[in-house]
Amino acid sequence: MDVHEALAEVGRWCARETAARDPDVVEVECHATVFITIGEASPPWHVRWERRSSAGASAPVAQLRFDLERDDWALHYGAPPDGWCSHEDAIHARELGALLDVIASDRTGRFVGLPPGYSWD
Repeated sequence: MDVHEALAEVGRWCARETAARDPDVVEVECHATVFITIGEASPPWHVRWERRSSAGASAPVAQLRFDLERDDWALHYGAPPDGWCSHEDAIHARELGALLDVIASDRTGRFVGLPPGYSWD
């Protein structure tokens, strides 16, 4: 089942639940956003595999959110103390590739993961 079919199924269930109750009092609804978090981790995966350990430093770099109702992607960057920038401050696009290019070419420091020169030792 793809995500659109899943959302449609949950939407039908919400409509049935709303109808089964008192729609003037409560409405059961659903909203869907797909989140993909991109992060940097150290040491590289092959080092963790060799050590038989998942331990290691990691830091989120960016979060991509797909809004099924708007049919677009939003690229969020880290914004302490809340974690991620607001939806209004995010960069929006219909195509995912354009947002990945923004991360790769960013020179403003918005998409920073581990500190430069981070070492496992």
